[in-house]
Amino acid sequence: MIKKYDMDCVQGVRSGMFLYADCGTIEKIDLKKSAELWWDKHHKATIMDILLRKRTKNIYVGDKCFNFSEPYIRLYVEKDEVVFSKSFPDEVDTSDASEFKMWWDEINRGLNQQGYWLFDEG
Repeated sequence: MIKKYDMDCVQGVRSGMFLYADCGTIEKIDLKKSAELWWDKHHKATIMDILLRKRTKNIYVGDKCFNFSEPYIRLYVEKDEVVFSKSFPDEVDTSDASEFKMWWDEINRGLNQQGYWLFDEG
């Protein structure tokens, strides 16, 4: 199942958790668990993959695509995908776009400081 949220719900990245607001409460996505689920979704479960997964840390916690039509971040929780996206009108105000790009970079920096990356699908 895919759960969709507006990008404005994202609260930040702290202590190995991706934080977002859902109906007034702060929800958490465990980055380590999301990375394990990302690996399972994108790689076949060969014996070597299973052995390597136990020994190495997967750095990809989810997927991202940055464009000004509809940028998104996709993370994984159990059997669900959680997608945070933002829709821009056809005419994008450069000040709004610049502010969003700075915020987008802040989220990526927070993930990188935790030792994780988003796989770039764009």
